[in-house]
Amino acid sequence: MFDSILIAAPQWTAAAVAICLLSLFVVAWAYWRRGRSSRRGPLIFAGLLKWIAIAALALCLLQPMLESQRPRPHANLIGVVVDNSRSMQIRTPGQSQPRSERLAAVLKQDADWQVRLSQDFDVRRYAFDRSLQNVDDLSALEFDGASSSLTATLTTLAARFRDRPVAGLMLFTDGNATDLADTGFDWSSLGFPLYLVTDSVDQAIADLKIDQVSTAQTNFEASPVTVTAKLSATGLKESTAVVRLLDAEGVAVEEQELELTQAKPAADVEFRFRPKKSGLQFYSIDTFPKSQRTAYLEGETKVEATLANNFRLLTIDRDQGPYRVLYVAGRPNWEFKFLRRALQEDDEIRLVGLLRIARKEPKFSFRDRGVNSSNPLFSGFDENEEESAEQYDEPVLLRLGVDEAEQLSKGFPRQAEELFGYHAIILDDVDADFFTQDQMLMLRQFVSTRGGGLLMLGGQESFAGGDYEHTPLADLMPVYLPRGNARSGGTVARMELSREGWLQPWLRLRETEAAEKKRFAEMPEFGTLNRVGDVKPGASMLAAADTGDRQQPALVVQRYGKGRSGALLIGDLWRWGMRRKPGENEDLQQVWRQTIRWMIADVPRGVEIDLEESKDSSKPIEIAVTVRNPEFLPLDNASVALTVVQPDGEEMQLPTQPSDQVAGVYTASYWPSKDGAYRVKVVATGPDGSDVGSQQAGWTTETATAEFQRLAVNKDLLQQIADQTGGEVISQDDLDSFVANLHNKKIPLTQRHLAPLWHGPWVLIFALACLCGEWGVRRFHGMP
Repeated sequence: MFDSILIAAPQWTAAAVAICLLSLFVVAWAYWRRGRSSRRGPLIFAGLLKWIAIAALALCLLQPMLESQRPRPHANLIGVVVDNSRSMQIRTPGQSQPRSERLAAVLKQDADWQVRLSQDFDVRRYAFDRSLQNVDDLSALEFDGASSSLTATLTTLAARFRDRPVAGLMLFTDGNATDLADTGFDWSSLGFPLYLVTDSVDQAIADLKIDQVSTAQTNFEASPVTVTAKLSATGLKESTAVVRLLDAEGVAVEEQELELTQAKPAADVEFRFRPKKSGLQFYSIDTFPKSQRTAYLEGETKVEATLANNFRLLTIDRDQGPYRVLYVAGRPNWEFKFLRRALQEDDEIRLVGLLRIARKEPKFSFRDRGVNSSNPLFSGFDENEEESAEQYDEPVLLRLGVDEAEQLSKGFPRQAEELFGYHAIILDDVDADFFTQDQMLMLRQFVSTRGGGLLMLGGQESFAGGDYEHTPLADLMPVYLPRGNARSGGTVARMELSREGWLQPWLRLRETEAAEKKRFAEMPEFGTLNRVGDVKPGASMLAAADTGDRQQPALVVQRYGKGRSGALLIGDLWRWGMRRKPGENEDLQQVWRQTIRWMIADVPRGVEIDLEESKDSSKPIEIAVTVRNPEFLPLDNASVALTVVQPDGEEMQLPTQPSDQVAGVYTASYWPSKDGAYRVKVVATGPDGSDVGSQQAGWTTETATAEFQRLAVNKDLLQQIADQTGGEVISQDDLDSFVANLHNKKIPLTQRHLAPLWHGPWVLIFALACLCGEWGVRRFHGMP
């Protein structure tokens, strides 16, 4: 960039002016004497050329100098940063070389642009993928990095070069960054210009890829897991794509075909299936053109730019039991029979029944001394059982499905530690007098603090009929209990789903709405309906009972603290199971299983693992382990052993640290180094050495997902970066000219540079050219 022209010998100014004026007078007088009117124009032009030649030589007496600003040699930093990720290996159609090979030829150390750059600047060479590295020879890069942390790389360099004279960064990349979570990043905050060098070859790329994959788990027995994948195709001649769902062994669970055209290049595919087992499992989904099945299975591609984005891993964690459900009834009834039969088909759920078969009897002081103190119901049995038999003033309880002899031996749990061992509780036809005040308060804590599920069934001694309206359990109910003795009525009613109920998958049994409506139409009429008040604010009425003249709530649920509670106001749901014909679906049993699954779906465990995965593959997996004591309160001072099982089976022990913000939470960080499925196992031990519990979780790491999300050069992003930083986008073919003119850019540290305008052959050449021109004009016009 030119600043000004300086005169090095101003003392010769008068002499140079005098020579110019004298020569002008002499030349004008000489040409005036020989000129004619018809040749006045050519004479004036010829005389002017001669005078210009003389004036140019006279000006050399002043020694004019050209002053400019040049970069101070090796005082300014300039970075050469190269994207070393796998996306640089993309081969565009019609090209024999991928981007990486063409770029490696440009990055040779003896390239003209590198030699010229090193003469004027302090050149720093870097390569980046997941992290930033110093590199001596950029042409030796293998372009095998797992990700492109563009934002992190530039932010790191900006911090490293802070308060340093930086002329700019030359960034060789395709612009496909994997850490652009914040699309509104202000690139101008870097503080230096970015010169983005792109591949000169950029053609359309043929590719079939999986853009997004999502999983959802429901209480549908036929298809409890739904996998949805979004596919897109670019530049493919064939429109039929095959999509497969594979299990952990690589066996196809289901296969579908999808049509993708230029008018519709993207489409969704959905798989619904039931995993073979519970617990943590890893599935996968892949896709390929139908005609390329053989080539794809052999790991080759003939029509696509890459196969790296044709495959995705899925993590499916169906919590493994056993889940413990406590059923409490005031008398034996049909409902328990159908419930127990239904749950026998679910290996994950353990149903424990506590049934009262006789109420407590009053004990009088004038009893016959020969009569023992136990309840007469046990008369005639072994006398040794007197101590364990219920007494006169105790109800007679029947325990079913207990795992230990002492379990529920004293009736309903009296300690929170025992009650909190269950995941859900069902109360059926049992009055409030069955519980003590402390037990009802503990039931409320079971839902609000422990996060369990509570469901009250509509027997004649439930809700208002069980005198619950002034008890702590009334707060748990999603409906207001009426005052007075509002017993269950004998009104004939039909049950139907409400608008909110249709949105609950655990209440649906059929594939279509028409089939679901037919199911309810064929459902028998019910004769026992508990009458209650309004639905509480925040609660949801999922089913209604139609009595002909009006509708009343039949099934109402709500969230309560950490748990959930429900009220099934129909007391003879068992009639539904009695109407089943041979060969028909056992709908009642399926409804019970799905209802129980809904109750235990979000119940916390004593040890839980929370995994926080970042969209940026260069950041670690944050692992948070929550540990609770038997009363489900945060447990501090616990010992947490955390083990990560890598995709190759190698195990790694990670240290955990107690969280500074949340009690009972222990954290750890893990940087995945390989692609594949990871498992994390946790074993928690209390301060006294007692076993608190164990848990496992998992995640999948697929760096290719983000790395090959886009294959073409991201010109829009590169131009945006260049505009915001004051740089420009450069083609690889223009590197030599760019570096040659780089000194004309805005450089932090410069020095004054003087170049003599008079001391050079071009001045003499210019003067001779003018004189030759003057002679030529004269000869052309025949002048002497």
